[in-house]
Amino acid sequence: MSARHFNPVELLAIESHLVAWHRFRDAMLVKAGVSVGFRITEILSWTVGQVLTMEGEVAREVTVTRALLKGGSGKKKRSIKSRRVVLNEKARAAIRDYIASLGYVPIPGEYFFKPREGGNRPLHRS
Repeated sequence: MSARHFNPVELLAIESHLVAWHRFRDAMLVKAGVSVGFRITEILSWTVGQVLTMEGEVAREVTVTRALLKGGSGKKKRSIKSRRVVLNEKARAAIRDYIASLGYVPIPGEYFFKPREGGNRPLHRS
């Protein structure tokens, strides 16, 4: 069986289920990944300083450096330096909901998605 994209009804069901179970982080990952086209490894590399402005608002765009892009490291690394993606309102709203669910204001150098074991390092997709 081959992979296929979710249709809008299926996506809405997934997002609703995650929000109903207070899984705001997971809902934000789904919404940001689907609505703006970031790869999961790119989203997991976000720091608070990349996503929030100095005023504490969600940024309108996020830039991911070459080392964090697909094909961005090693012998055959691509020639691009970074990838900038505009966050649409749906993604920005999901990010705001996720930040509100944290119960504290994260600092700029902090990774947005940290492992359960603690520490300030990015969550890995494995």
